[in-house]
Amino acid sequence: MKDTRRGILVAAERLFAEHGFSGVSVRDVTRVAGCNLGAVSYHFGSKEELFGAVMAAKMERFHEMMDEIRMASLSPELKLRRLLTDFAMEVLHRDPGFKVFFIESLTGGERLSQEAIRTVNERNRLFHDIMADGIGSGLFRKMDLEPLPWIFFGMLSSYILYEPLMPGQRRNSAYSPAMVRKLIDSAIDIFMQGISTRRAGRRAGGVTRSRKAAEK
Repeated sequence: MKDTRRGILVAAERLFAEHGFSGVSVRDVTRVAGCNLGAVSYHFGSKEELFGAVMAAKMERFHEMMDEIRMASLSPELKLRRLLTDFAMEVLHRDPGFKVFFIESLTGGERLSQEAIRTVNERNRLFHDIMADGIGSGLFRKMDLEPLPWIFFGMLSSYILYEPLMPGQRRNSAYSPAMVRKLIDSAIDIFMQGISTRRAGRRAGGVTRSRKAAEK
């Protein structure tokens, strides 16, 4: 039974990543998984619940990454860089099929599992805690933290959602690690210019040093 359930999840993850929720039927999943329609009903109940289970499984990796960042002995600035880097590498390089999560979010998110929603909220809380630490230590200026996580992670949204329009990219292709690092460097530089208490003239060297420290 466990093997059947796992096979359905693997097949569904691949198909949803390639075709989106609306482009996949339960019959498509059973054909790829090599099982009957009753197996999907038995293990998941419906196509919507199957999609939710796929998303919940994907979110487990983010919990591990966030735990590591929370416990790391890094400055707030380096933790922000690590948070955006890990998130971008997972979504843009390791698992570009994750794009279906963002598309579903844009269409209302009714089919997203509670685990997926909880993970996003936890990600935002971690960002909030890092920012609060930076403000408390005088590194970041005081500001309204509520909209900031959406702005911070939103810097990568166009690369996630409009991937086929990017030069050299095609549907569900992965960005190279070098390309992801280039995006991170640009995004972090721009973001830090806005939240840092240090003068802009000192930021160029600071960003470079921070990047090198984070990559060690």
